[in-house]
Amino acid sequence: MFTITTHHVRDKVAFVEGNEKLVLYVDVDPLGFVAEMQKSVSELKMLNDSSTDDEFLAAAKDMAVKMFGEEQAQKLIEFYHCNPKQLFNVTSRYFIERLNGLISAKQKKLMKKKLIG
Repeated sequence: MFTITTHHVRDKVAFVEGNEKLVLYVDVDPLGFVAEMQKSVSELKMLNDSSTDDEFLAAAKDMAVKMFGEEQAQKLIEFYHCNPKQLFNVTSRYFIERLNGLISAKQKKLMKKKLIG
């Protein structure tokens, strides 16, 4: 029998603004996710002061879609009223402060099991 096992990182995150709260769920494959995020970060680095809000929003949405999926990313965009800088701030903060650590821990665990490396 052939068996395929996924090694996803799953998490739940709450975004709170005043009395409003939005809960989203993360379910990412740590093996492909890092490369995808590096691509998003590279695109964000290309933005500058002359970039439009639409360009910032598109880059921030791309990052949110990679973390939360299309449907949940759209909810997050609406929650923050299409404010690209706020969207980028909360998604990057979640990635840096939480998701990156979860992915690193999962990758280390997989390396110990010799499933990657």
